Amino acid sequence: MKWSLRQIAMCMFLLATAALFNCSESSTPPDVEETPLSAPPGFEYDTRERIDVRFEAFTTNGQPLHMIQCNVYPTAEELNASEPTHLFRGFTDVNGIVEGFVELEKDQDSLFFEISYVGQLNTAWAAVEGNSMTFVLGDGIQGQPKRIPKQPDIAFQRTVAGAPVLDFIGSYNSSGLPDYLETTVVEVNNSLVEKLNETLPEQVSVVDYFGDYLDDGNETHIIIEETTDLTLTFLHEGAIFDHLLAYYTYPTDSPPGSESDIDTLTVILPRVSYDIGLEAGHQINLGTFEKGTSVGFAAVLFGWFFGNPTTGTDILYSDAGFNPGDVSEKPHNLLFKSPVSSAKQTSDDYLVAIELAPRNFISDEDFNDILFMVSADEGAVNDAAVASLANDAPDCDNDGIADFYDAFPCDENAALQVWTNWSTVAFDDEWPSLGDLDYNDLIIDYRFVVTCDYDLDILDFIGTFVLKAQGTEKSNGFALELPFSPDLVASVSGNEITENYISFNSNGTESGQDNAVIVIFDNGLAQMTPPDSGIGINTEKGYRFQSPDTISVQVVFSEPLSGATFGWPPFNPFLIVNQERGREIHFNNAEPTNLADGSLFGSEDDASDAATGTYYRSSGNLTWALDIPKVWEYPFEGDATTDAYTYFSAWVTSGGATNSDWYNNWSGYQDESKIYTPFGIGKRIVIRK
Repeated sequence: MKWSLRQIAMCMFLLATAALFNCSESSTPPDVEETPLSAPPGFEYDTRERIDVRFEAFTTNGQPLHMIQCNVYPTAEELNASEPTHLFRGFTDVNGIVEGFVELEKDQDSLFFEISYVGQLNTAWAAVEGNSMTFVLGDGIQGQPKRIPKQPDIAFQRTVAGAPVLDFIGSYNSSGLPDYLETTVVEVNNSLVEKLNETLPEQVSVVDYFGDYLDDGNETHIIIEETTDLTLTFLHEGAIFDHLLAYYTYPTDSPPGSESDIDTLTVILPRVSYDIGLEAGHQINLGTFEKGTSVGFAAVLFGWFFGNPTTGTDILYSDAGFNPGDVSEKPHNLLFKSPVSSAKQTSDDYLVAIELAPRNFISDEDFNDILFMVSADEGAVNDAAVASLANDAPDCDNDGIADFYDAFPCDENAALQVWTNWSTVAFDDEWPSLGDLDYNDLIIDYRFVVTCDYDLDILDFIGTFVLKAQGTEKSNGFALELPFSPDLVASVSGNEITENYISFNSNGTESGQDNAVIVIFDNGLAQMTPPDSGIGINTEKGYRFQSPDTISVQVVFSEPLSGATFGWPPFNPFLIVNQERGREIHFNNAEPTNLADGSLFGSEDDASDAATGTYYRSSGNLTWALDIPKVWEYPFEGDATTDAYTYFSAWVTSGGATNSDWYNNWSGYQDESKIYTPFGIGKRIVIRK
């Protein structure tokens, strides 16, 4: 614990008073010796693990797909986030391959993989197994089921009065695969698949890039002018949950005025999912349709539920007026003339594209969640108002990456950005003495945005640092050591330098260092206003909350850096104690910089040994710094983390073998009375930016 002069004086008074009323020695309870906390020698307090990932992308006839975007997310929900957390992001090379790694919370048991390519299975939840994972387009994660299906948490059931009755073309198996699929799976023309990926690409808003698809007057129904058979060819599904596909009919001259006018939906696919063995090229004969009939299509959300077809939670129709949302949000089904003919030379072919996520809620609006082709006899369909797909994908800088996948569409050098997850660094600043283990002398939430070219070489990064708490009266600084020469840095901007104890090179890095050192700020107390009394900022009970300070620092490199050279955030962060430049505090066993004062190693409670390359650990291998892979709720001043977090001690003493999730705020994981709560607010707050 850190003491102010006022508190020291009060303590001396209480001790003197106690001496006047000292009880006899026999009435004093015996001392109870506590077993000191310690960790195994090899433990470095890692809260993350690294897994190698590999993507392989080929056409169905084995040709490599170049410049296809590949992503790994912690959850599928990140797909629709405005600033999603990417554990990995990259583009396939000329061989259709891209490789890298992800860093995970040690307790994370699954990941979400995505290859931005329609026409084959392109997403998968995957169990985290081993130290490497490979996702093959069309086949999923190697060594695991093609895709781990996700069911909704509750049993949805449509209760809207007058919901249509489900009719069925034929029978289906227990997985939902129809028994009436044509026996031969036709080969889908690769030119068509390529066109779909250019003009209805994955995770790309039609509203933003192909707005004319939604023009008023575009037909969304198959209007039959001559009696014809209709054949459906399945092309793709990109849904996370299991939905149902159906069609409905009505006399062309008497269209339905409302959903209640549609009494029957004929089920085409009880379960639209690659998981059941459905493949691009599977065909279904929908039957014969008479002249003067119009055919619409309907997607029943959550229509396949635990082994049974249902009317789901909602139905999205070709008739946009029946769908939820305002006028602009209602269209969910698009119809196009196919730019490529099917194998049946005498047919007219039409593409149907369906967006399954309600557009009045959360939707990527890419309109490729279900894609299929409908073939009719030549000249049998009135297609005068049917739209056509766009000519090609926009590419402003001609770098081979379409603008919608290019984070910098008109910059031929930069191509993508990767957002790391929000995390927290936490320090005790008493080194080389052991502190009180509350790890709140410096609390910083951080996130990095890394800019890369299409070869995944790094051009720059922006680190956002939210200085949230300082349980100290020391004027501490904070910096990062990068694992490469300062000469590779072109510029540093955005950092907060208010003092004069640090020298800098002309490019903004710290001078006198073999590796590039980026000083984020040199005096934390200059960044946040301390309260009138008490110790530090945002750590004590009863003292007013101070708004955190956000610092965004951009580091631009003089040349593109390979991943091996760049390393990965948070690099080697460290605290500079009370403007004493040589007094650095790093993570357990992280190396000091060139400017660290070597005379402090091995002094007081520190057991560093430069000869063996061991640093910043006590004789019992306790640490002065923690890296938490999420925004952390830290203890009040003087409340040790061992007391505030139920399983912290078990994690430490086991050397990380157990309780790797100790830092979470789940029930039973915290003593909430010891977790900092802003005074006067009455609840915890999380400030990220």
